[in-house]
Amino acid sequence: MLERLKRLRERLEHEKPVINKLEYKDIPANTEANKIIAELSYKTQEEKIEKYATWDDEHETRLMELRKKVTEADINDPIKQAKKDS
Repeated sequence: MLERLKRLRERLEHEKPVINKLEYKDIPANTEANKIIAELSYKTQEEKIEKYATWDDEHETRLMELRKKVTEADINDPIKQAKKDS
């Protein structure tokens, strides 16, 4: 009987699906977003998830700063300026 249980256990272990981590190729590895995703698991506390999911004034300010930088970079793009001058 014990031998049957051992074989059954081995078979079940062999059939058990392997869970692969999800890959987000569109999120660069060296970003805060990638770090957050890498830390998420079924053990992640709800408070931590809420913290990540909350959009506050600091985020809004940072978004405005980044949009301004993108606009400035776009305006000062030498390729676009050369096309305008042509």
